[in-house]
Amino acid sequence: MDAVTSVRELTVHAPEGARLQRAASLLEREWLLVFFSAFLVAGNALACRWWLSSDGWFSILYGREILHHGFPHHDTLTLLGAGHRWVDQQWLGHVALYGLMVRGGPKLTTLTTALLFAAAFLSAIFLARRRGASIPAVIVVALPASLYAATFVQAEVFSRLFFLAVLTLLAA
Repeated sequence: MDAVTSVRELTVHAPEGARLQRAASLLEREWLLVFFSAFLVAGNALACRWWLSSDGWFSILYGREILHHGFPHHDTLTLLGAGHRWVDQQWLGHVALYGLMVRGGPKLTTLTTALLFAAAFLSAIFLARRRGASIPAVIVVALPASLYAATFVQAEVFSRLFFLAVLTLLAA
């Protein structure tokens, strides 16, 4: 009995081995998407340090204002909104970004934004494959979309996962 045969027997009989075998089979079938996904996550993690722009700072500032003074009814932080009535529909995202900033500073805020964006993007790829899209079709659509759809620190990043959850339910 050689080593390959004994490994096959272990993977057939042990539950952990069955999971390992399924993972190996998935990696064999989807290696290109796994590589693309790893590249996307790594790229987002490296590029996120440039993602904290004025929109992100406003979101963080609005989060602080909500926690210290309650929900705003007038825009007091921007020149264009100067005192106009305003309903902050993204208040929870603002508060979450402020909480991330308080807990871990800009690094945690930008890294969390990058990982949330990557999770939403990869979930969309997974949904497309699950609904029958071929690997080349997914790559042809996902590659330009990943270059165009880079995100910045903003309250909207949290809604992308919820959008995909609704899309998944509608597709089912």
